[in-house]
Amino acid sequence: MKSTRYIICLLLGMLWTFVLYAQDFEYKGYVVSDTHVPLENASVALLHQNQSILDFTFTDSKGYFSIKVNTLPTTIFISHLGYQAIHIPTGDYREGTSWELKTQNIKLKEVKITSHRIRERQDTLIYNVSGFKMPQDKSIADVLKKMPGIEVSSSGQIKFEDKAISKLYIEGMDLMGDQYALATNNLSGKSVKSVQVLRNHQDISALRGKQFSEQAAINLVLEDNVKYTLTGTTDMGGGYTHDNKMLWDARIQTMLFGKKNQNLSLYKTNNTGVNTENEIISQIQDSETRLPASPFLLVPPAATISDIDERNYLVNRDHLGAIKHLYQIKEGHTIRTQLNYLNKKEEQESNTSTLYFYPEHTIRYDDQNLLNSHIRQLSGEIAYQQNTAQTYIKNIVKGKWTESHTDNPLQANSQPINQSFRTDRKEISNQFQWVRPYGNNHLFRLTSIQAYEELPQVLTVAPGLYQEWLNDSIPYEQLRQDVHLYNFYSINRMELQTKLFGFHLGIQGGADYIHQNMNSDCRPAATVHALRVAHTRFYVAPTLRYTDESWKILFTLPLSYHLFRLDGHSSPSSHERHRLVLPEPSLTASYQLNAYWSIHQSLHYRSQMPDITQLYPHYIITNYREASKGSRFYPSKNLLYSATVKFSNPLNGLFCSIGSRLHVGWQEQTPQSQQYSDLHVTQMIEAKHRFISWNVHSKVSKTFSFWKTFIGITGNYTHNRQKTLLYENLVPFQSQTLTFAPAYATQPLKQLSIEGKTHLSYSTLKSSITPYTHILKMSSNIEINVFPTTLLKLKWTHSLFNNYHPVRSSIYFMNLSTTYSFRKFDLELLANNLLNNKEHQQTYLYTLTEHSIVQRFRSREILLKASFWY
Repeated sequence: MKSTRYIICLLLGMLWTFVLYAQDFEYKGYVVSDTHVPLENASVALLHQNQSILDFTFTDSKGYFSIKVNTLPTTIFISHLGYQAIHIPTGDYREGTSWELKTQNIKLKEVKITSHRIRERQDTLIYNVSGFKMPQDKSIADVLKKMPGIEVSSSGQIKFEDKAISKLYIEGMDLMGDQYALATNNLSGKSVKSVQVLRNHQDISALRGKQFSEQAAINLVLEDNVKYTLTGTTDMGGGYTHDNKMLWDARIQTMLFGKKNQNLSLYKTNNTGVNTENEIISQIQDSETRLPASPFLLVPPAATISDIDERNYLVNRDHLGAIKHLYQIKEGHTIRTQLNYLNKKEEQESNTSTLYFYPEHTIRYDDQNLLNSHIRQLSGEIAYQQNTAQTYIKNIVKGKWTESHTDNPLQANSQPINQSFRTDRKEISNQFQWVRPYGNNHLFRLTSIQAYEELPQVLTVAPGLYQEWLNDSIPYEQLRQDVHLYNFYSINRMELQTKLFGFHLGIQGGADYIHQNMNSDCRPAATVHALRVAHTRFYVAPTLRYTDESWKILFTLPLSYHLFRLDGHSSPSSHERHRLVLPEPSLTASYQLNAYWSIHQSLHYRSQMPDITQLYPHYIITNYREASKGSRFYPSKNLLYSATVKFSNPLNGLFCSIGSRLHVGWQEQTPQSQQYSDLHVTQMIEAKHRFISWNVHSKVSKTFSFWKTFIGITGNYTHNRQKTLLYENLVPFQSQTLTFAPAYATQPLKQLSIEGKTHLSYSTLKSSITPYTHILKMSSNIEINVFPTTLLKLKWTHSLFNNYHPVRSSIYFMNLSTTYSFRKFDLELLANNLLNNKEHQQTYLYTLTEHSIVQRFRSREILLKASFWY
């Protein structure tokens, strides 16, 4: 409680330092000639200190103008063709004044047209795609990677200034929802005219000016030739591998971007290592509608290699079909429907070595793995939205069914074992949001989410293991572990807000109910267990919001009452109840120092409630050599602090940031690891401890006017201090990770472009029972593109991956491609992994565990691909 009072006092103390008054800045007046004739269509612009345009307007037939902004401008700039432009300091402005422009004779000079790659208008940055696009870029995602301030992850998620974007619009319409990678990966860069970054974007019209947002959104402005007409692409490709296996890569795509209708439909299939599932995962996590995650307990040991594109090692057969349609009923009213189907098969082959460190000894597992997995997924969505200044209503009905089956024959310490995993997930949910402002100062907001999911899971292992534990030391043929999990969520929130003395004061309240059932059956032991958890939460949260031209502040003080009922936790007939009252104060604040510099801080005190998978008090065998067990009921307490300083000068193409994060957690229980024969067992034991994690990160991205040059540099340092129980010994340990990642792209000649990236990683693990262990890895990629003519493109790609310590291993990939383009037709010949390199080893550090993997890679491949677009 002392820590809670301390945090509350600290938050309130910080809050009182931000007492200012909010206001809008409105400018009205008339523009006339030196003969006092009203001038129509005169341009009136409000300029920032750096002469960038905050907003602009034009005068009407009477010469009258009116313009309003929420940031104090420095100058009013008025101009009209044939007249001398004037600059008026805002300190000299008087409402209703007539501003006189003097006649000016214009001598026409030679016209030189220049293209500004980045423009700024108030809170919107406009990136001219032609200023960043290079001839080798195919999708708009390829172009976004070269825009300063923007980054695109391997999964397709887009970030602007280190924060994930909140929306991706196409021509101002939200066709894609939270699965926008399907558009960015399949929409050609030739189809997009400009990329608008809407900074501090509030997507709910009724909340604009009442609740601020620090997240950005992106709007793709299309070329005229793809608007209001049906366009599409057809790709067909075939080839062979060095192992005489057939290759294919095909796509059929149609798009329609009209005034009231938008549609993107596609079918794509390949076995070239391209994981199509990344295009239909959720790239947007809305905190208002996010549900608790329900992870699978039985997860196949899939191998992933950091920094290496999975197209180099993933042996796949993917089929993806998707239909996205948006219909605008009338202005501000839309209906969106989405349907996705995924059918994918994957194979992976690898050797792994895992070391579990204990005080008296070290356990080692050497596995030769072969994974064969098959995933089928069907998902759909129907969303209705009314988004006007007077009312916001949004209702989304979602459903998803996923079936996964993985066979994993392996050699475990030279013993043949076959394990298989079957997992299922069925989900259905309804999300409802309603926002209604009353006048200029009052607001009502309601959110209600109902969801249900089933997660049956089955693990089988043959031959039967651990007979002394499971079958009275009698040999048996097969171990079977069944787990069934059922979840129901009802999340309901309400908020009232009013404005007083420049502050937006509000009160939030809610009632949440989560019901979870989990049962397991392990055979041949015939141990059937069940647990039911019901969690009811009532909370109230006063809120204070403040915003002006410099400050953005949000302070909340939630006070929540939790009631937990656990049936079958201590014994099959037991009933437990736990009641908690928890304060969770939160403060976020940002300050705009000037047109370039800003400071962002946040401080949160959170209590994390355990879910049923953490509470389940019985052993679950999660794979052939690991088992886990839950704990008694306990919440954990967490303090999170972050601070970031940002510099952005979009007109010069420069974005910089440096920041830090601190996470302190207080736990009443500690994970304990033990070894029973060949089984590694983890469970939670009562032992209070505190863990600390802190991070320092920085990022710089810059474009230059010459050669379309882009340079980006990212640095990150993370330090963790934790404790764990090994048998009865409480062992503190610490880990550190340092990464450095530069990237670049340039086109020094019309016939040549170069782009590349490097990633350097250094990790350490220290404890009293392990020697000083460190890992050093580096990867480097460079792509050289040559364009002998406008019809011919040559690409030469080099990728080098090095693991320097504790083992030394390296692999080099070289790929070549030649593309011939004629009008709307492309013919491409690709040759991948020309040197036919097959193996590479990397090492990873976990909680007092060292894991090494020797991965098998795809063999040499030749593919001929034809593309046609219309």
